[in-house]
Amino acid sequence: MINTAYWDTFSHHRETHCGRRGFLRLLAVSICFCLSQVCKEQCLLLSFFFFLCNVGQKRLTQRRLPQPFRSRFQEMLVAHVLDHLTQSRPLDCNRMDFFAHAEAFAALIKLEFLPIDRAVKQLCTLLHHADTRSAAVTMLGKTVEICLPLLHEQCPRAVLEQLRVEVLEIREHFFAYDIAYVVENMG
Repeated sequence: MINTAYWDTFSHHRETHCGRRGFLRLLAVSICFCLSQVCKEQCLLLSFFFFLCNVGQKRLTQRRLPQPFRSRFQEMLVAHVLDHLTQSRPLDCNRMDFFAHAEAFAALIKLEFLPIDRAVKQLCTLLHHADTRSAAVTMLGKTVEICLPLLHEQCPRAVLEQLRVEVLEIREHFFAYDIAYVVENMG
């Protein structure tokens, strides 16, 4: 879970190095994308929900982040996640470099901070291009793992069909496991 020591560290950083916007981004990135949590295979979804609902002044559990700040924080977080995941990379890159961001993408969908149809269209676009395909396959796997019921219930059929077409066109052998997982679970 989130350590309250983060808050003390970043409160000092905010006061000495950056404004409120920079502080929120720094705090979110440091807590939500902590590589040590990913390596321990701890899901970030709970951390996201806790963080977005319960950030307070001095202690994380005392007060909620006021609504205008929460909305701006959500926008910043979505932008950060998408900026990181849409960078050009070789097909055979180390996917641990963006695994936490792919899980964050799925968590943002699950928490309905990112509309499901918009997210799937973004996935289709990223799957289509070789330089973003590695991140897109990872994002898709995490999205299917975390949001499968949401995909079936709320995503328009035409958008899902477009996603199926893009997935079936992927031929790289190092994505075979991911594609099999997605196809098996999506039906």
